[in-house]
Amino acid sequence: MRPDDHARERSPQEEMQDLKRKIMRATVNDAKHTTCPYETDELEALFANTPPDQPRQAEEMLPLSCVDETIEIGLPSDVYYVKEVIAYLVERAAKFGIVRPEDFNLCIALDEALTNAIKHGNRDDASKTVRIRAEFSTCEARFTIIDEGAGFNLAAIPDPRDPANLFKPSGRGLLLIRHIMDEVRYYERGNVVTMIKRPE
Repeated sequence: MRPDDHARERSPQEEMQDLKRKIMRATVNDAKHTTCPYETDELEALFANTPPDQPRQAEEMLPLSCVDETIEIGLPSDVYYVKEVIAYLVERAAKFGIVRPEDFNLCIALDEALTNAIKHGNRDDASKTVRIRAEFSTCEARFTIIDEGAGFNLAAIPDPRDPANLFKPSGRGLLLIRHIMDEVRYYERGNVVTMIKRPE
């Protein structure tokens, strides 16, 4: 058995002190050839009074209340990509405490908005892009979705709550979005929508 097999494992603080001593010796050796403002005993005192470097602990990291995050995504006009994008956005919203990971409502609202942008806005035109800007904080998640279509007149969309429109498919997605999100705003010619979700 080698003599060092039972040697006590050195702590990070001890390794740091050894490193400081090596630096001190190197500094003193260099002083033979260059002008050094410190004597050996002064360097020893300097390093002895320097606190050891510590790795930053997880609990010392900034809380999310001090952090916000902005994500911008260019989505091709193909519903094939929608599911993966939604999963990513919902995961970020859950990270900031806006929704619970198992909450499916935000998925529904995002799916309706993105599908509308692709199918009704860009008309499934592969040459057009849907732009998504997602802004997260612990106060809210804000999603702005922009398509390259001609837009629409919100007032002209039939109210699905009207008995005369019960069997008309149009308008149901917009109603779902308004029910799930805390705020919904349309801009420009109807091709820009901002949806805001706050913690429940």
